[in-house]
Amino acid sequence: LGHSGPIAWWPFLAGESGGNSIEDVTENMNDATLNDGTWEDAGATTDCFDVSDTCMEFDPGVNLGLEYPDPPNANDDFAEAPDLAPIYQIDNGTIAFWFKANDTSGLIANAQILWSKEADEEWSNHLSICILNNNSFLSMYPETLPSNDTYIAIRFQENIGIPNPEDGNSYWSFGDAPVNEDQWYFVVFTFGSSGMNLYVAEDGDIATALQIAGINPYTGGMSNNLEPIQFGVSSITRDLGSAGPLWRPFDGYMDDIRIYDYQLNQVQIDALYNDGPY
Repeated sequence: LGHSGPIAWWPFLAGESGGNSIEDVTENMNDATLNDGTWEDAGATTDCFDVSDTCMEFDPGVNLGLEYPDPPNANDDFAEAPDLAPIYQIDNGTIAFWFKANDTSGLIANAQILWSKEADEEWSNHLSICILNNNSFLSMYPETLPSNDTYIAIRFQENIGIPNPEDGNSYWSFGDAPVNEDQWYFVVFTFGSSGMNLYVAEDGDIATALQIAGINPYTGGMSNNLEPIQFGVSSITRDLGSAGPLWRPFDGYMDDIRIYDYQLNQVQIDALYNDGPY
């Protein structure tokens, strides 16, 4: 199909189960560091798509608030991979992974972060993928979800060189169906010249999600984002290139996380889901 493989791929290999390093099997070898978390054996996505027979469980534990302490405790579950400039500074890209949520009630946090590359500096762009409970968290935004259920959500925030990134423009995409507990989902988010596109697969069905950007979808990328990549958590604020106080932890499982430096199309996404690896 005329494109290369991923620029990052953390498949959670069985051979590394129990360690605190998650191997990036691409030639870039940008391993992620695990802060606690539980390696789980077969039963992740083996019935549909999985090449590793293991996955990772992230559990906020007793911390049911929005924030982890700074620095985090040893038992706060998340993983982090360093930025790999200039490889991850891409204008077009795709992020793909599997996840299964243990709790979608919003009791842990209105938003639980699955994948993030958050920035708090000038000329950077926030990007976070989360499951979002439609309650008070969204009251500040004009975009609202159909009900008080929990949905997959993408937030791409453009920071155009102003000191306060919250003054930038936020662009949202939401899944078109509620997220159920104890159900594996395959998520693919593409960004760049073809706009923001969110695809979600449940039980073998891949459907294009609603695009909150509407007829004028955001076409920006991450060319100026030098922040670490985090799985299962995000950061409130940070200095450039380092993780800051962590918040909105995820309660659930993740598996087979990938980054591509181009926008996969529907045919390629179907191939990734059905035949993998692509």
